[in-house]
Amino acid sequence: MVEQNETVGWVLESSYRGTSNIIWSCVLVIFTAVWTVLHLNVPAPRDGFIKIVFRRFRWVVLSILAPDLLTLTAASQWDAARKSVAEMHALGYHEWTMAHAFYANGGGFFIEPHDIRPFPAMATSIHFLLSRGYIEKPSITRAEIWDKSKSDRFAKGAALIQSGWLVIVSISRVAQGLPLSQAEIFTLGFIVSTFMSYFFWLHKPQNAGTPTYIPMNCGIAELRKKESETNPDALTPFKLTPLDFIERPTKKWHRRDNVARFDLAARPALRIPDDAILPNLWGPMLYAMVGIPSLAHSTIHLLAWNVTFPTRAEQLLWRSASLRLHGPDQSVLDMGK
Repeated sequence: MVEQNETVGWVLESSYRGTSNIIWSCVLVIFTAVWTVLHLNVPAPRDGFIKIVFRRFRWVVLSILAPDLLTLTAASQWDAARKSVAEMHALGYHEWTMAHAFYANGGGFFIEPHDIRPFPAMATSIHFLLSRGYIEKPSITRAEIWDKSKSDRFAKGAALIQSGWLVIVSISRVAQGLPLSQAEIFTLGFIVSTFMSYFFWLHKPQNAGTPTYIPMNCGIAELRKKESETNPDALTPFKLTPLDFIERPTKKWHRRDNVARFDLAARPALRIPDDAILPNLWGPMLYAMVGIPSLAHSTIHLLAWNVTFPTRAEQLLWRSASLRLHGPDQSVLDMGK
């Protein structure tokens, strides 16, 4: 039996917990949770298998290193989808659902103008084009959108069971006065942080591979010239798509040019970046829905304040990192303004 403050090295499998068992349990929980929680946008028609996998791998790494950032991204998309549904319903398009909004903001709808090749349009742009009579209502149903999704419910269920089991075992050990390893503490914090990401992306199609095309009744040049009569910004050179002038006023935060161009060589762009939607004028409810899990994530690391580490330096690094993780971030505080 290991005492609370006793440090041990590698422990072989036995009737007691082995080191490999702890490591593999934590790795399996983290990997399955990240792989199933990620809901990336629709890839460009020219993207190959290697490029799609590499893009997903980048987000897996980001999710492990900064799970709160993943939750922030998911929450921003969820908030934008809710606003899109309200706007479309006000326009009389009651068939527009959260799935439609997520699909649109994920690059699922391609506009087909008369004068240039098709390009993706986000929900705000589709609302604009529809309200101005440039396009007809998309005929695709919610069921058809979900048919494009490759969501694996079995994998998600397995991830939730594994995560729940780790939480139960950890609570049981703490209740008995038994220690937890640093890997288990890190994994518990990761589970808490990513739980809300599951919620925010509940209605987003996962791994949808093909877009839906919406024909326009005119060309982009004609549209931009006509709209410039009331909005001079319509003729401003675009960075992503010719409809940037519609999206730009709705955004409080903007991506840096070097980041905005990454992995997007073509113009107009052939896909919507996965971080295209950033926090924008959040209300108190959404601010709390993101802030509370983030606070819980950092608090779990602080609860390991007195956990025994192999060296004093490692303990100080854990404590300082936990304090920084727990501290306020001005960029996050600005989201509710």
